[in-house]
Amino acid sequence: MTFKIRLEITQLGSRSLKLVPFESSGVMDSYSPSIVTMALSCVICGVWWESVKPLQYYTATLPISYFIDQRKLLFWKKLAIHNNNFLVSLSRLLQNRFYATGSLYGITTMLASVGQIKSAVWSKFTETV
Repeated sequence: MTFKIRLEITQLGSRSLKLVPFESSGVMDSYSPSIVTMALSCVICGVWWESVKPLQYYTATLPISYFIDQRKLLFWKKLAIHNNNFLVSLSRLLQNRFYATGSLYGITTMLASVGQIKSAVWSKFTETV
């Protein structure tokens, strides 16, 4: 697929960019969208910083910070319900960390199910999108 466009770039205190319909004068011929994007970023001397949150939302992928918190909560929950007494004692020492992290997502008890923890983390992420 190719696009035919002509660029009109003006400098009025700050950079501005305007796409103008293609004319037969041939300032830019047919180029692929990736080449046009690269050319624009070179002309503007920068990179457009866009949020990837909508992409992560539509692909059902958590950002790494949310994913790490979810894994921590699930790990601490597994420690609390384990058969080994040492691990249960260790989880009691770490329960303040569970509550501190869980409070960010509205989780107030270690008795929350795995599904409830995952749902709470996902809901918090969808609020930010």
